[in-house]
Amino acid sequence: MFCDEENVRIFREPKDSQTVMRYLTLGKLFDLIETKALYFAHPTSFNDPFEGEVGPANHNMRPELYKDTSRLLEQFPGLDRVAKAFTYVSCWTASDHESHLMSASYAAPNPSVILVSTWGR
Repeated sequence: MFCDEENVRIFREPKDSQTVMRYLTLGKLFDLIETKALYFAHPTSFNDPFEGEVGPANHNMRPELYKDTSRLLEQFPGLDRVAKAFTYVSCWTASDHESHLMSASYAAPNPSVILVSTWGR
């Protein structure tokens, strides 16, 4: 979620010039070129059990934001589980520097290709 007049400030939207990178195998690059489509994976397909989870900032803000609706606050754990079932992830990283760890994690065991773009593109 990004901030605007109607949304709570949980994250700040990056500047259009922010560098973003996508690490992928050569096969995934060819698939991207052939299909002209980004792939979004279900978070349960990753080895990270926290992928797709609601972040700590969201959890920490809830008691104050929903203090007048305690019943809704009590329902959030169930809503979080349901939301994760409908979440899909495209793994880009916002960084100005390449990362060997990211390359090894997302393209293993093959050599990786790094797509570099900007948030605005």
